[in-house]
Amino acid sequence: MKLRIQGNSLRLRLTQPEVQRISRQEAVQEKMYIGINQPALIYTLAVHASDDPMTLTFQNYEIKVSLPVSEALPWATSDQVGIEHRLPVVDDQTLHVLIEKDFQCLHRDEQEEPDQFPNPAASEE
Repeated sequence: MKLRIQGNSLRLRLTQPEVQRISRQEAVQEKMYIGINQPALIYTLAVHASDDPMTLTFQNYEIKVSLPVSEALPWATSDQVGIEHRLPVVDDQTLHVLIEKDFQCLHRDEQEEPDQFPNPAASEE
């Protein structure tokens, strides 16, 4: 799972095996070690059983995004590319959250990216 943060925007990109885990309602988690004797930054995508809306928390060095099963399963088991939300944060600002399937690059050997989804634009070249 890739994490991209830019301003008030957070994007997670998942490979095929990671999306399959989400379809089984299993969490996907990564750790990024920043330095010696420093806690790791953890980022997690989870699925919750209730129909409560998507949540995003930051606690104990972990960014955790949790999707309702009613939203996660249709995405994980279809051709739907992404899930997008804007969450209210401070004042009148919002946090743009995007969860996407990770596609293979068009100009790289696909053997280097065996777990990425086939890029739909590849058939146009």
